[in-house]
Amino acid sequence: MADGLQGNSSHGGVAGGGIHIETAALTGAGSISVRGETYYAGANYHTAGGGRISIYSANTAGFTGDYKTGTGGNGLVSGAGTAFTKEPGQQYGHLYVSNAGRTAPDRSTKLREVGRHLISTVENLENNLWRITIDNSPWRVTDNALGWGVQGLEVSLDATQLAGARYQILSNTENALIIQSTDDLSTVVGKQLVGLHPFQSVTITGGAWLDLGEDRIIVLETNNSSIDAGSTISSGRFQQEVLELALTSGAGIVSGHAL
Repeated sequence: MADGLQGNSSHGGVAGGGIHIETAALTGAGSISVRGETYYAGANYHTAGGGRISIYSANTAGFTGDYKTGTGGNGLVSGAGTAFTKEPGQQYGHLYVSNAGRTAPDRSTKLREVGRHLISTVENLENNLWRITIDNSPWRVTDNALGWGVQGLEVSLDATQLAGARYQILSNTENALIIQSTDDLSTVVGKQLVGLHPFQSVTITGGAWLDLGEDRIIVLETNNSSIDAGSTISSGRFQQEVLELALTSGAGIVSGHAL
């Protein structure tokens, strides 16, 4: 458990912490919890947001418990945290976001964001490495020790294409991405890049609002996914299957771009 601490007369409630688990098999019936907490006096004070859970396991069938990622039960509502689980055979993992039945503030659960930007120059470096540069400086420079940067995320180099090529970001400066590819990327100058967030499946529930900014979410198994009524997802643009998933359940959808 990595729940936040309850506030007292000298400080407010504390946000949920982080839990990372790597194990061959996850078993048990308890809760893995990173809930935010509030000031002890409750109703008139903001509750801190939920934290982050990541689990890498080959077998989670024996785990019958749950993930608690929501804001605390008292006080003014804050945003949910996230739980991410991945099995060795999966290309991408499952994302779970729940705010425990409390309607979260707008855009309150955010993921790292590449954004949507005009490509100004492309440089062919050695060993199939490419430097993709934009005019503005939206990113924090890669620092793996501190978790800064957009390295590890995927990007499309033509935002007009929903099903185009996807590239993984190796590292970044304030205004440039380093990508490794045998493709000829020199043709993308003048096009807009956009960040991508692919998942095997997603569960957004309990009043959570998942916000990807201008980036796009890609869900491979929408038949194993759910976005419940009372929850919301916002993204730059949606694949048709995700739109249908949310609209069928009555969930909220906010799209930032028509193209």
